[in-house]
Amino acid sequence: LIDLGFLSLIKVIASIAEPPVDIKPVVSYTDVNENDWFYDAVSGAHQMGLINGKSATIYAPEDNMTYAEAVKLAVCMNILYNGGNPAEDIKNGTDVWFSTYMTYALDNGIIDEDLTSKANEKITRKEYVYIFSKALPTEAFAAKNEIPSGSIPDVKNEKLAQDKAIYTFYRAGILS
Repeated sequence: LIDLGFLSLIKVIASIAEPPVDIKPVVSYTDVNENDWFYDAVSGAHQMGLINGKSATIYAPEDNMTYAEAVKLAVCMNILYNGGNPAEDIKNGTDVWFSTYMTYALDNGIIDEDLTSKANEKITRKEYVYIFSKALPTEAFAAKNEIPSGSIPDVKNEKLAQDKAIYTFYRAGILS
């Protein structure tokens, strides 16, 4: 679930939020320890209200991200970026926990279609990068690196929206 791109993205979101978020590592998950390489990312995301974990004490860092989890995270990133507080501004749905996030994501152009039918399926990195890229405006991903088109071996066609999002994240220094 956690990769270096997620850590970089958390740092980007923290720096561009209004007001910027000062991440102070504090995590109460029993399966996330201070010496884990992903500790800062989980701590920062939890502090900003982007993630909640699988329970109050379990984060499950080895689990794969699902479509529903990716949509929730993207929605919370969008709310935070726009000056809101994800922990207060949106709550879990009543029928299924992710319904409010799906609705928000559809209404705000973060997802192209309702993903409820595959909400609990594993999402690929390509798919979640695409969703995350639509959660924030283009200017949030300012290029810091020169990555020539066609230079990422497993990302062949930058004209495709998902591939373009990957190049955008590489150029912004979020992925490497």
